[in-house]
Amino acid sequence: MHEILHVLPGDADLPAFEASVLPGEGVAWREALVDGPPPGPTRTAWIRERWHFTPHDDAEKQREALLAHLPYEAVLWFGGDLFCGLNALYVLAGLAAPRVVLARPEPDCAALKDPSAWTRLFEARTALPLDGLVAARRAWDAVAAGDPSAAEQLLEGPLPEAVAATLRGHLARLPDARTGLDPAEGALLRTLASGPRAEREILLLAFLDPAVARMGLGDLQLLERLRGLVPLTEPAGSRLALSPLGRRVLDGKADRVTEIGIDRWTGGIHLAGRGPVWRFDATASAAVLR
Repeated sequence: MHEILHVLPGDADLPAFEASVLPGEGVAWREALVDGPPPGPTRTAWIRERWHFTPHDDAEKQREALLAHLPYEAVLWFGGDLFCGLNALYVLAGLAAPRVVLARPEPDCAALKDPSAWTRLFEARTALPLDGLVAARRAWDAVAAGDPSAAEQLLEGPLPEAVAATLRGHLARLPDARTGLDPAEGALLRTLASGPRAEREILLLAFLDPAVARMGLGDLQLLERLRGLVPLTEPAGSRLALSPLGRRVLDGKADRVTEIGIDRWTGGIHLAGRGPVWRFDATASAAVLR
């Protein structure tokens, strides 16, 4: 059998992969491109400042390692949320294997916890045609661009559904045109609409929100967003509550960006200051600068 390299969505999936006895070698992808700037010096500095460590195995080095040991067939095991979709686009943008296939554990990666599921998903894998690979490369370039126009232009033409879904998710995570909240921030504040809650309870409830599920954020990423919403939240004893300003923002009567400012990367788009910044108008399904 020809050589196969399995690219897994994270280290947590390695034990189940090894127990599955699938042919080929498995490697874990260890980046979270859903947060921060695209790979490069700016991202390295961002990680150092935000998370207080210097990455020694960043996305560029990981992709170089994949290319250096690329077999005949590369099998990508990324799921359908934005977290996995962006990682998949970046990996695909650098691959040149004779055969690239997708074994997508839809709707998320939960199925990969069961070693018996790997064989079923592997046998149902689908080859990515050349035009799909080209589309993925163009889509990654659009994600890494400094404004959303390239992503919107690509979405006007034919694209593989997985690529189109990732681009739509990339645009939809921009601050809302009406409230200035991104989807995860909106979900976090909605958990407080009925009254104060403990931080842990807020996170657990937010993870159940479809908007958070589509983004695929981890617990630390969601916690960082929650703590960045002060003064839209305020202490209520040992719990957190919506502040009057937070209530106004959640109701669309005030704007998160205008009121407290923002400093966040959405792919190559740096959202900074109190506006104007790129936002997403869900009604028009379009990005707006406001």
